[in-house]
Amino acid sequence: MTTKNFSVNNNTMSTALRYSLAWNYCFSHASKFHQRQVIDEPQGEWADRLAKEVALLAESDKEIPVVQSNYKVDEPVLSGTK
Repeated sequence: MTTKNFSVNNNTMSTALRYSLAWNYCFSHASKFHQRQVIDEPQGEWADRLAKEVALLAESDKEIPVVQSNYKVDEPVLSGTK
């Protein structure tokens, strides 16, 4: 699990992005057993518990850390540069 050292402004973030960050955060912090249960039974009890945890975090005002190592924030393109 890798935590990126950049900040995403949670005040102007879209709901979809908040849910995506919340899912990645909650799933990566779940035990390996719970992760396997969610993968094996995506409609099961453990997936339901995880979905509730994700929704609570995504809908809160809490800052959600970026934990997925392949997550990339697009950098603005400056005109006139290569």
